[in-house]
Amino acid sequence: MTTRTIECVLEAYRRYLEEKDAEPKYFTVNTRGAHWNIPHNDILFFETHPRITERMILHMEDNEIDFRGIISKIESLVPEFYRCHKSFLVNPSKIARVDKATKEAIMVDGSRVHVAAKKVSELVGMIGDR
Repeated sequence: MTTRTIECVLEAYRRYLEEKDAEPKYFTVNTRGAHWNIPHNDILFFETHPRITERMILHMEDNEIDFRGIISKIESLVPEFYRCHKSFLVNPSKIARVDKATKEAIMVDGSRVHVAAKKVSELVGMIGDR
């Protein structure tokens, strides 16, 4: 192979990887009344229901969806999200800032999410890298 051919193949592969990553990913939620396909970029965070076991609340900027689920299973379905607390799974790209004093992540819509004391530094590092 010539050098030019190798360069073209590498460039084509680089473009393929960029397009592959650019495709929106969706999280599917089934509730009693509806079937939702929600782009990951629209999701702020997942929260375990405060009073009902095996129930989750999916938070978006303009909506919340209560559905049946377990946080550990959801965590495996959305690996780009971060488990910042036993009850919360956040979308790091939707965090406006982390308040170290109150141990909370402040989301782009102003909502606050608890962050476990052991995870504060790691979360600060994550959002500082973007």
